[in-house]
Amino acid sequence: MNKRKKIVPLLAVLLIISISSGFIGCSKNCIKEVGDDAGIWSLPLLYNTGNNGISKKVQLSELLKKTETKAVLLVFFATWNEPNNSIELPYYEELYQKYKEKGLMVLGISVDSEKSLQWNIINLVKEMKKQDGTPANISFPILWDIDNAVLDFYGNSLMGPRYLIDKSNKITYISAGYSVEEMKELSDKVKELLP
Repeated sequence: MNKRKKIVPLLAVLLIISISSGFIGCSKNCIKEVGDDAGIWSLPLLYNTGNNGISKKVQLSELLKKTETKAVLLVFFATWNEPNNSIELPYYEELYQKYKEKGLMVLGISVDSEKSLQWNIINLVKEMKKQDGTPANISFPILWDIDNAVLDFYGNSLMGPRYLIDKSNKITYISAGYSVEEMKELSDKVKELLP
């Protein structure tokens, strides 16, 4: 009986620790929210260095340590979502060009999960056109989350989610989909984080 009295409080403490540290109830699809930590992860670079000294892999925490990086915009996409890609990716390129000198880094993250799609992803980005038919010239880095580990970490099942992350590695804005209003709101949020 004495053993039982000692074990019950111990189990309760372990349960509380597990829940608060994310081991229970937040394993694979824990949905990140504004104010949450953006995590520590790295992904291989698939295309474009973005002229920021990026070589083969991008590690979010290392990118945020760079003095010139004030905010990071994560943009998830897939080759099979062509209608959205042709609207959204050129918009992110415009945003990147407008604010990169002030410290914005845009990271396009492909969630295509088959190795055979590598060249499809690269060609999609290289040959991307704006709505008016002119080349989009996507220059921000394109990473590959082939096993969807980073997407799963953020827990967002929405189509084409976006996460804006500040210098302290906190998520400051989350959205998905495309509308003129949402893009304006995103642009305003980016401006708030930059000097």
